[in-house]
Amino acid sequence: MTERQMWEALPHVQGEEKAELLLALCKQATYRNAGDEALALAESAKEIYDSLGGVAANADLAEAYTGIGYSLKQLNRTAEAARTLEKAVEIHRQDHFPFVDDLLRTQAIWYSELGDWESTLRCHLEAVTVNEVDGNQEWLAKSLFNVGVAYGHLNNFPEAILKYKQARDIFKELKMVVAVGMCDENISEAYVELNNGELALEAAKRALDVARTADNQTRIMWSSYNLGKAQVLLKDFEQAESSLASAHFLAQSNENIDFKFLVGVEEEEANLMRLTNRVTAADEIERRLTTIREILG
Repeated sequence: MTERQMWEALPHVQGEEKAELLLALCKQATYRNAGDEALALAESAKEIYDSLGGVAANADLAEAYTGIGYSLKQLNRTAEAARTLEKAVEIHRQDHFPFVDDLLRTQAIWYSELGDWESTLRCHLEAVTVNEVDGNQEWLAKSLFNVGVAYGHLNNFPEAILKYKQARDIFKELKMVVAVGMCDENISEAYVELNNGELALEAAKRALDVARTADNQTRIMWSSYNLGKAQVLLKDFEQAESSLASAHFLAQSNENIDFKFLVGVEEEEANLMRLTNRVTAADEIERRLTTIREILG
């Protein structure tokens, strides 16, 4: 049915059939970025399912909560959206819904946008459990990787490294070369945070090998950055300067410059200059970065 046909049919149906039509119309409204309309339709569907009580299937009520959640997200009411999606997850969890991990990952992403990394971690950990049960190795590896990211944001770098390594082992078994490289990239970054230059260097080199072989400029940029930071820790200043310069050049070459990344590279370059007694040059970098930081907030 077209959207127009669904609207024409709506006055002539009742109960679950009407609720299903309302949710279908909610999806259409979401596609049109009509968040207010989508929210009203999803809430109307939920009211119908609530009135039906035990007659309505749990999955249908969960679908209504999901519709409300996505509508709220479209209206930039992310905190409410994440909490609402939790209700859908709870229902699907009880019914052993096969795709509950998708909802958990979505919920985790929304929490991460709010900076709520504890809730992000909780959702990703549950997704790991779901994937362990269903046996989908690729999604298990992706969920483990996501757990590692959450631990990193919580400054629990040893646990982050453990999860990245577990994900890496699975990706390696599946011969997912790029994914293995991403794990090494994040492992390197975590070891830098732990001031372990040797292990950071080792992981960064592996990540750079994959990135260069795939000719992925973004990943080369990040791997060069991590390599440079590891070399600074090891006091290999000449090689560090070369690695950071490569990351700097690639960052500036992007059509859409990631200024946050670029600031990070220049901060590391300024630090390197201070370590090599080039204080005046370091001060000039810091002066420029003050302007950029103010703009970025």
